[in-house]
Amino acid sequence: MSIRISNVLFGVFFIVICLLSYFTLVNYPGRVVVYIIFTVILNALLILGFSKNRIFFDTFIGIFFWLGFWLKFSLRVAFMGGEFHEPIGQFNGTGAAFDHTLLVTSCGISALLLASIVRRKVFSPYTDVVRRPRLEGVFTFYQEYRMIILIIFVT
Repeated sequence: MSIRISNVLFGVFFIVICLLSYFTLVNYPGRVVVYIIFTVILNALLILGFSKNRIFFDTFIGIFFWLGFWLKFSLRVAFMGGEFHEPIGQFNGTGAAFDHTLLVTSCGISALLLASIVRRKVFSPYTDVVRRPRLEGVFTFYQEYRMIILIIFVT
């Protein structure tokens, strides 16, 4: 009965997400459904970035948007009263303004999520890649003149 470490980490991560989402929902001024949709979409993008058949872009954009949108927003609303110090445009801090912001973000992230799923179904990421011959000459040259190259690089 061996439990994989990745399953344990995923379980702990899921619990932390649920706890943070709960604290955010308690303090969220808008509609609960909008925040839940926002949470599901952004966490799905993050999880999809670590699944099988991913490409580097999926992982990078999943982490980047999850940290920049979901985590920052959730921490601000849960523990800092939803205060954002860089108001832009017509954002007035009301529940409707929060809902509108989260809906726009959810629509954009949904498009990325859909594009990633379609790419996985239509294109195979690495199976059709033609193997190019290694550049043996460059590698040999580097091994032979490594110290000179590093001295020139540092200088």
